[in-house]
This record gives sequence, C-alpha cells and structure tokens, in this order.
Amino acid sequence: MHIPAKFKETDLDTLYQLITEYPLATLITSDAGELDACHIPFYLNKSILVK
Repeated sequence: MHIPAKFKETDLDTLYQLITEYPLATLITSDAGELDACHIPFYLNKSILVK
C-alpha cells in the first residue's frame, strides 16, 4: 500500500507507542471478489524488538 510521505511514520518509538495504546487492528482480505474484515489484537513483545 502506498503511503504518502506526509503521512508516513518511520520513528519506531512512535510506532511502538501507537501499537501499545491501540492494540486492535482490522485485517481485510479478498477472496473471489468478496471482502472480509476481521478484528485482530496485537501484542508487542518488546523483548525481541530491534532498534
């Protein structure tokens, strides 16, 4: 997915904070022309992160 430069976040600390504060995402898939959306939780395992 293309993200315009003015909306692109590359700071890892900011991204990790966002995942920690809002750990729910929507996964959207397509099969045979039909869309399906599923809510999935995220767990950020900080012990394995690379900076």
